[in-house]
Amino acid sequence: MPAPLSLDLRQRVLDSCLDRSMPRRAVAERFKVSLGFVEKLLRRHRSTGEITPRKAPGKPRSITPDDDAVLINMLAHNNDATIAELTEHLRGVTGRLVSTSAVSRTLIRLDLTRKKRHFEPASNSATM
Repeated sequence: MPAPLSLDLRQRVLDSCLDRSMPRRAVAERFKVSLGFVEKLLRRHRSTGEITPRKAPGKPRSITPDDDAVLINMLAHNNDATIAELTEHLRGVTGRLVSTSAVSRTLIRLDLTRKKRHFEPASNSATM
């Protein structure tokens, strides 16, 4: 999903439309946005008085920033804990049940990889 357009751009589009010196289509071309965006922005401004982007739909994260700190702390003390162990530890600390998928996504978001590199001796074919 693309990022919402900046508040500055939204304000400039709105100001140009409220000025009524240009038609909506020309405003859209000038600011390189779609005509639909201009119309939706005006409709939202008329109905609510706001031009800020709406919050993205969807379920909020089940792991809060406080929980992030719990995971980071556990990994600092036990860096080879499995995802299942991290999930159980988080449930013990917070009292909330979270899925292993949520813990895995959180570790990825925090850039804490769980993949371990196994030691492999050099092959003998290179010395022959």
